[in-house]
Amino acid sequence: MIFYIHTAKDDNVEKIIKEKIIGFSIFDEKSKEATYLTIKNEEESNIFKEILEDETIKKTGINLTKTYILLKQIGINLKGINYDIAIASYILNPTNNKLEIENLLEQYLEINSQEFIRRRT
Repeated sequence: MIFYIHTAKDDNVEKIIKEKIIGFSIFDEKSKEATYLTIKNEEESNIFKEILEDETIKKTGINLTKTYILLKQIGINLKGINYDIAIASYILNPTNNKLEIENLLEQYLEINSQEFIRRRT
């Protein structure tokens, strides 16, 4: 399972990471299609709880350390972490501090994410 969590600022002082989940992107390797689901509140994130907590489903994502904490803050225990793209990028180039998905797409795949999004919508 390849996924990405889209976040926005959250001023909740009780959170370790001051962000809230506002969307999930999930890539289906078989169909080579990505799906984006908007999340209106934290309770809606629970629709992914069973999948995200299933350690037999191997998860690939970017910045999974942050993702792990964000999910933990809403009661989801991420299991089955297989591959973190940000860690792999850091190992390839430890001086690169641009580990956001848009930068990595451009750097390693030569994909302009904004152009790709415009073509798809």
